[in-house]
Amino acid sequence: MTSQTVVRKSHQLVSLLSTFVLVTARASTLAADTNATPVEVTKVVLQSEQTSVWAPGTVVSRQTANIAPEISGRLDWLAEVGDFVSVGDSIARINDTAWQIQLRTDEAEIRRLEANEEFLHRQLERFRTLSDSNSMAASELDRLTMDLKMLEQERAAREARRDGTLYNIEVATVVAPFSGLVVERNAEVGEFARAGDPILRIVNTAALEVRARAPVNVAKHVQPGQSIVLEGGDSRIETVVRALVPTGDDRSRMVELRVDIPAGDWVVGEAVRIALPNGAKLEQLAISRDALVLRDREVYVFKVLENATAKRISVRPGKGAGDVITVEGDLDTGDEVVIRGAETLKDGQAVRVLRKSTVAQVTEKMFDKG
Repeated sequence: MTSQTVVRKSHQLVSLLSTFVLVTARASTLAADTNATPVEVTKVVLQSEQTSVWAPGTVVSRQTANIAPEISGRLDWLAEVGDFVSVGDSIARINDTAWQIQLRTDEAEIRRLEANEEFLHRQLERFRTLSDSNSMAASELDRLTMDLKMLEQERAAREARRDGTLYNIEVATVVAPFSGLVVERNAEVGEFARAGDPILRIVNTAALEVRARAPVNVAKHVQPGQSIVLEGGDSRIETVVRALVPTGDDRSRMVELRVDIPAGDWVVGEAVRIALPNGAKLEQLAISRDALVLRDREVYVFKVLENATAKRISVRPGKGAGDVITVEGDLDTGDEVVIRGAETLKDGQAVRVLRKSTVAQVTEKMFDKG
């Protein structure tokens, strides 16, 4: 046998051995894949969570007023409860007969004073002419000048009194200070109304807001313009805080908030509630509920490691919303946890990740959104 023949047979032997090793490795891999448990997974995400507390509130009008007349007198007319009035509309009238008589008296008195002024002006001109010819004493001229000035001041005072009478006649007709609904009458036609005593109550039902009271420690986390959730009846809306009165009552330890509400079927006096933040935002890990395994008073999940094995990790569930729940445990953002096939898994068992199911994809989309 030649040396070339020996070398050729050696090469053939090496090739056969390599083929055997490759086939054996593939068989082992195929056997391993066959023994691995098929699972579906989803990722662990980080969610921001903020605890909140519900505070009671009441729908109120931003414009409500008890209307009182500026003068006293008998009521000739009064708007009815349920009437809608616009700003400037007449809502009550007080009998002004006495003031009309006073107006005539004032005007007559002014005309009398004007006549006296005219007479004194003519007298003063005559006396000045006589004074120039030295036939009239200068002291008499000064007296007439003083009398004229005093008469002018008396006329000015009487004109001011007449203007006051005109004003009283004007306000004898009570007008609405803003548009709204007459919700209450405190007097009736024919009764004597005193100045300053309420006769009507008007509420603007188009300008509404919520008045709520919250504990002082909660109000520390609320700012004007902050978005909050409001619930009332069958409605649940997102709105904003319009104003915060940062002064707590020394007994109740509560502060007042004013919250905007959009136009809708709200009624003044309706009870609502608002969700207010009760602390700083906390970041917590969140997973799909399907990843939780409950056994013998223990809750755990299976995390898929890089070597395609499942690691059992105990977790403590937190608050949930829909298919998502927060957890505490030895997990990090981005870890993959089993959501299908975890019921039969054991710690350290080999797994084979299948194509992600629709449930897993939807869950991750929910995580991505928030």
